[in-house]
Amino acid sequence: MPSTPPTHARLTESEPHHQRQVAESFDDPEQWRFGWDRPYTRDEWLDQVPTFGGHNQLPPANLQELRTGIGAAIDALGGIVTMHYTALVLTAARTSAPCSAGGPHPTL
Repeated sequence: MPSTPPTHARLTESEPHHQRQVAESFDDPEQWRFGWDRPYTRDEWLDQVPTFGGHNQLPPANLQELRTGIGAAIDALGGIVTMHYTALVLTAARTSAPCSAGGPHPTL
């Protein structure tokens, strides 16, 4: 299965997603991304259809019609559909001692 090598980046305040003020008791956040591709057969994908997009709320006849259409589209692609996934993790190391039990954190 092809995959994307993990990437790591230290976020900076100039990036749009880091415009909020970071609490003084934490280092700058770091971002980790892990990408991978997962091929699905027609039947594997159709088994998942009722579990996402609110499809479990459809009446059974409508769900079957949807699955039939999706199955035909996958068949037209050769019977395999490949999904591209990315897991994103944000971490920040604590730089000061946590607040004492029961009391507010001094920097919040």
